[in-house]
Amino acid sequence: MSSVFSNVATLILFASIGYVLAKCKIAKPEYGQILSSLLVYVFSPAMLFQTFSRNFNVAYIKENYSLMLVSLAILTVLIIISLFVPKLLTKHPYKRKVYEYSMIIANYGYMGYPLTKVLFGEQVLLNVMMFALPLSVYIFTYGFCRLTNTGLNLKKLINPSMVAIFFGMLYGLSGLKMPTVVNDFLSTASAPMGVVAMLLAGITVSEYKFSELLRYKANYFVAIWKVLIVPLTVGFILVNIFHRPDIARVALMVYAIPCGLNTIVFPKLVGEDCSTGAALALISSILSVGTIPLCLYIFSLI
Repeated sequence: MSSVFSNVATLILFASIGYVLAKCKIAKPEYGQILSSLLVYVFSPAMLFQTFSRNFNVAYIKENYSLMLVSLAILTVLIIISLFVPKLLTKHPYKRKVYEYSMIIANYGYMGYPLTKVLFGEQVLLNVMMFALPLSVYIFTYGFCRLTNTGLNLKKLINPSMVAIFFGMLYGLSGLKMPTVVNDFLSTASAPMGVVAMLLAGITVSEYKFSELLRYKANYFVAIWKVLIVPLTVGFILVNIFHRPDIARVALMVYAIPCGLNTIVFPKLVGEDCSTGAALALISSILSVGTIPLCLYIFSLI
């Protein structure tokens, strides 16, 4: 448990560093754009491609296809719940959309993946990536539409991460051995992802007044829902009812992770207020220092 706490706290500390650097005007706004571009186009695709290319094959599909089924089932239930609960939390139509998204989607890509690799290794990381595929489809279809007030555009599914997964799968199925120089490059390129992502989170949140972010009670409910209620419920069902602690570990490394930054990034594209998304990212990240180790410990997954 101490190892989990240490690793989560380290990532949150980097977010704090990003926040302080931005508040002190050392990290300028354009730095966030640079870090975001590196994450989207280099670090994340490198980790995704390397993990799939080295571990994905026919045998893996036969043994782990249930991950996708469980993920779809959980996602469906959460989508249904998210259609009703936000209406009880606020009358503001756009805030409802942010709450709806945040009750389902976490920062699993930029925080969950690096944390999983450190704690459990590359095999579990691949399982987490497979489990998260339905959520990725949700993010770039319905989720993107809701947060940008636009129509459905399937072209959004063609993005660096999804392309890296697709080609990583193909390479893994081919059975070809990865050249050492390419493998070393991918390892080096993916290594800083967690640190850079948290620095970016801190810089992004720094654009808003701390007191303003901690103002609304509904934000606390959504944050607690995300990092405590959902993972505890999912963990209980998978461990105590279906007796699948292996899937529970994977699910918690997706659903116990704090709210992500898309509720800041996507609204910015259409000029909507981003403060609610920033508040959820801040509150859920602070809570996660204790809730992630707690959730894993309760179900003996560490």
